[in-house]
Amino acid sequence: MRTLKTVRMLLTSGVIMCTLCAQPSRGVILYGSGDPTYNTTPPTGALQNSGWQYEGQWGGFLGTPIAPQYFVAAQHIGGSVGQTFTYNGVSYTTTAYWNDPASDLRIWKVGGTFTNYAPLYSTNDETGKQLVVIGCGTQRGDPVTVAGSLHGWKAGAADGVMRWGQNQVEYAFGSYLVGAFTGTQGPNEAYLSSGDSSGAVFVQDGSGVWSLAGINYGIDGPFSTTAKGSAFYGAIFDETGLYVGGAIVANNGAPQPSYFYITRVSSEMAWIKSIVGTVPPLASWSSKTSVMPPAIGIQMSGNNVVVSYPTNAVGFMLQSSSFSGNAAVWSSVTNQAIVSGTNWNVILPVILPADGNGACFRLETGN
Repeated sequence: MRTLKTVRMLLTSGVIMCTLCAQPSRGVILYGSGDPTYNTTPPTGALQNSGWQYEGQWGGFLGTPIAPQYFVAAQHIGGSVGQTFTYNGVSYTTTAYWNDPASDLRIWKVGGTFTNYAPLYSTNDETGKQLVVIGCGTQRGDPVTVAGSLHGWKAGAADGVMRWGQNQVEYAFGSYLVGAFTGTQGPNEAYLSSGDSSGAVFVQDGSGVWSLAGINYGIDGPFSTTAKGSAFYGAIFDETGLYVGGAIVANNGAPQPSYFYITRVSSEMAWIKSIVGTVPPLASWSSKTSVMPPAIGIQMSGNNVVVSYPTNAVGFMLQSSSFSGNAAVWSSVTNQAIVSGTNWNVILPVILPADGNGACFRLETGN
């Protein structure tokens, strides 16, 4: 996790100064509970399917699939081609990566196909929206007090456990979304710990679908309780009376929360699409649907076959098999789908299979 204490002072110049945090801890810290088992299972109720299902293990951090063969992570956590990404219990080997020149995003390609992936939040109206924050790691640590008054908590022991919490987008600028730890948003209010980089943040789009809005990037700090005291990172809902860089945070008559920073997806959509292309819509594959699949069109184009289906076929994925019937073995078609008018077009080379059968195609919503 990068520390961005200087970011608020440099907004007008458009410059962001940052340094790598030395503290190896990581994880979501919650305002309402220090219980290390709290929010360590998928959220339910109104927060069901709010992004937890899209997180995979990438080294000691998290990564998020965004297309059939691609996942996104933070650049500054590193990684290498040939490393394993684990998603839904399946291991995928990375084969290539691309760095966003304008942000901390890095897209990885894997040698395999994800059965589901996160939808992307593409509009730039995130400010004020409620968000779900997901991280992988520390417990909440010791309380931080000023003159006997609680002001927050230090980052605690790293346990590598995935947790979720809630917050809201305070404001957005350039390639970043900013959240504040105010202590006023209920027990699930979350702040990032100092190694929580690469976890995901989700917001709801206009249709109520939870979509990937950003990747965890940085936090405020380090803090100390005296001018020359030991530095620490933590979730501070009021910085008043604490020291940052040897200077005290003066009392301005109101609590001064610490902030966390998220690399924004909507501002980087052009770059993302330049890598992964236009991704067909895909609903969660956790259950079947009774909706009748739309019709598929097939036509020849030179040495290729073009398979087409409507762009409003939300929740369906194109699959192929060398034969149909109950014994057919279907697999997802991973070739790039291209928008043409009101259809998705998938262009495939004509290859005659050794068994003499042709190719069959279907639109499917589940396993």
